Amino acid sequence: MSEREARSGKHSGLWFALVSAWLARALGGWVIALPVSLSVSQSGALASPAGDRVLFEAEALWLAELLRRDGANLLAALRASAVLLSLGLLLRACSSLLLYTAIAEPRPLLEVATRALTSVPRWLVLGGAELLARVLLVLLGLLLAASVDSLAFSKNELWLSLPELLVLLTITLTSGVLMLLADVMRVGLVLAPRVGLRRLFDESLSRLRLEFSAFFGSFLALCGAAALVFALAARAVEWLDVGQPGAYRVAAVFGVHQATLLTLVGIEYVWARWLFARLRPDSAG
Repeated sequence: MSEREARSGKHSGLWFALVSAWLARALGGWVIALPVSLSVSQSGALASPAGDRVLFEAEALWLAELLRRDGANLLAALRASAVLLSLGLLLRACSSLLLYTAIAEPRPLLEVATRALTSVPRWLVLGGAELLARVLLVLLGLLLAASVDSLAFSKNELWLSLPELLVLLTITLTSGVLMLLADVMRVGLVLAPRVGLRRLFDESLSRLRLEFSAFFGSFLALCGAAALVFALAARAVEWLDVGQPGAYRVAAVFGVHQATLLTLVGIEYVWARWLFARLRPDSAG
């Protein structure tokens, strides 16, 4: 076997993990939305040339009528989408575990998959705990926002009042720190698969306290890059305007969507590589 073939086989796990991360995103959103999309389509609400935009015109009167006539069918479709969402989150979690494991040490696909399989239970527990904490954080933010709104602060023709902006900023930053802590724990879990989650949490929290500015600054840069990608993609979709004649517009929007997903996978890969380089026991710190 040539050196090039050996190197290709060594990195086969990484390439498969990257493709899995892309597929989890590409198929996840489409499959989750499929039941609701089919239900709305079968109701005849999309017969208008304007497509689904008609549902939100004239103060969403068409949407209200759709809910009145086909509310039971839409509710069943939402239940199906909720089940698919759970499966989609599970698929995303497994693809992320595969990617982190492949980045930790490039190996052939079978070795990467075998090593990742041993960490699945704790990886899912960590992901579930992070998801629960973020949901509770959002609920807390909504309660605080409602409390602030009830105080009737002047919004000065802005979308939000100053207290509401402060609540939003606090919840957003706290959520960011929570996501950062979870990512640091994920790296620790892959590097030390036998360490307990409680010890992993304590060690990750201590590391963040020591180098918070470096970690959080890099995390903000990551979020900024992702936000820029979303903004450019939204602008491109708006410019293409699939409501206008031309099949090429739909194909172009599909291309923009796939390019966005691939870029997001690349951002996740770069972020994970940076975390591993920073958190390895033999790193310079």
